[in-house]
Amino acid sequence: MDSLRTTLSTSTALLVGVTLLLATASQVQAAKTWKGNPSPNGTWTTTDGTVWNEGAVPGGGDTVYIQNGGTCIIDSAIPAIDQLYISAGSTLAFTTSGSLTPTWTWLQTGGKLDVAGYFSPNNFHIASSFSLTNSTADLNARYGVYIGEGANATVTQTAGTFRQSNGNQQFQIGVGAAGIYNHMNGTFTLPSDPGSFFEVGYSGPGAFLQSGGAATFDVTLIGKGSSTGLVQITGGSVSAQAFFVGDPTSNAGTGAVQVVGSGATSITLNGYWWGGPYDSSLAYFQSTSGVLDVSFDAGGITPINVSNGKTAKFFAGSKLRTGLANGFTPDGKTTWTVLSAPAGLTDSGLTLAADVDSKNWGFYVTNDTTLKVTYTPPPKGSMVYLR
Repeated sequence: MDSLRTTLSTSTALLVGVTLLLATASQVQAAKTWKGNPSPNGTWTTTDGTVWNEGAVPGGGDTVYIQNGGTCIIDSAIPAIDQLYISAGSTLAFTTSGSLTPTWTWLQTGGKLDVAGYFSPNNFHIASSFSLTNSTADLNARYGVYIGEGANATVTQTAGTFRQSNGNQQFQIGVGAAGIYNHMNGTFTLPSDPGSFFEVGYSGPGAFLQSGGAATFDVTLIGKGSSTGLVQITGGSVSAQAFFVGDPTSNAGTGAVQVVGSGATSITLNGYWWGGPYDSSLAYFQSTSGVLDVSFDAGGITPINVSNGKTAKFFAGSKLRTGLANGFTPDGKTTWTVLSAPAGLTDSGLTLAADVDSKNWGFYVTNDTTLKVTYTPPPKGSMVYLR
């Protein structure tokens, strides 16, 4: 009997202890929903609980919901939280002195983001469009970034910094839905290390449009699986480890690199870290489903330079599309360098795209290192393909 009482007493104590532990955990990891004061707008601080429906400020481990259609302003350093959801016409706005470091961030349909300070999500899931317009903005995604995850989304950067600080991660554009990154100015930087990938067109159509600023990529997969991917370069500078145009394993994804005119200052591919399914010496690879799309203006074109002893390869059936840009029409036969790979360029069957007139356009590889495109004007009165 004494043994039974002891067992019951011990079990009761354990039950009470577990109950208290669960209660404490529920208090530590709680949901906080934005109210504003006066509703629906206000400032998120470390002390004011009146702007939250629960009457208390978020703490570590909490999940925060900003979903009342108002604007939540951060103008100071806010302690780290677990998850952050922004949706339903609501805005999270950072002043230059504002900072926040959540573990997971979900910018859902209708959610808005305005960053002038420091915002550092661990993983950033983007299903709503937003713009990075402040020169002081520092958006530091520490791990994965997913643009167009479940709903179409466009990120437009005209200033500031968008970076991914940790290695062995993915930056994906087009994840189930359409994703676009419109880089017009500022700095866009992804890590160059083993295990990191920039995937444009992952499981939905994706595009990275570079018209200004400085962009640094890691290994760039354009058109993965059966998706469509585009990297378009019209200005600024681009430095990447490698371009894999079209999925190198399935040849099902349609990938395109498009260079328009001479507006870009440089396009450099400087080293592919991993052998993967192909030779690790490659820094430019174009599969059967890949397209190199180039057009020329009065200044010619900014060539793709493969450096650091790396090579380039065009597989059989890969396509070259050519055209003229910005109202430019050459007076006579003209030749431009499109891609240079001093360590070697292999052409296993590159062909002109079906919509290119071979009477006016041609190409050849010289010294097994350089891809050149030629243009011969049509007779007067003929139509010319302009972009």
